[in-house]
Amino acid sequence: MIRAAPILDPLTHQYRLLDGEPLTSVSAVVNALIRKSFDGVNPAILKNAAERGMLLEEYATDLLRDGYVTTRPNERADVIERLEGFERWWMFAKPTFIDAQRMVFSEIDKTAGTEDWLLKLEGKYYIVDCKCTAQAERAWILQLGGYLTMDTLPIDGAAVLHVNPKYRQGYKWLEYDPEEAMMHWQRGLAWYRSLQMLRAETVNESE
Repeated sequence: MIRAAPILDPLTHQYRLLDGEPLTSVSAVVNALIRKSFDGVNPAILKNAAERGMLLEEYATDLLRDGYVTTRPNERADVIERLEGFERWWMFAKPTFIDAQRMVFSEIDKTAGTEDWLLKLEGKYYIVDCKCTAQAERAWILQLGGYLTMDTLPIDGAAVLHVNPKYRQGYKWLEYDPEEAMMHWQRGLAWYRSLQMLRAETVNESE
């Protein structure tokens, strides 16, 4: 039986089953457990970084899927610089493109997420997430663990491709053990559920 994929509201980033039941996103779990502080950071800087990441992912997907990429006239220099780093990885790794923006979900856990790419490298299937943040983050293993747990395909590995000009080649391949990643996700999700329950109890007691 083919499962009907959830519907994703692009504005609220809320996943829902076809009957309207909400699903918790992977990012909601990660953000609740590992909070980032943006206090004092100029909102324009955050917006600029988000746009840069979206543009890089768009161009990188074109390259993976089509074997070539055409950038917009007068594209941002910081995007081009990171795209060049991604292209160096692409030429080195020679990945086979399988899918992009692939939604995975669990009706049992009531969770959902969207993988950046599903690629084949050296005969193995990998979930690959692209990041272009200033620093690597410990939370990435939790995110990948969520995707691995919900994916119904036989996945061999999971990795983050961290694209950043600070690296000599412009990128760093960070591969995670699938079993360890899924263990972190399952423990993280259980703790997230506990937090939600405790917060609900606190609200009820104050009413």
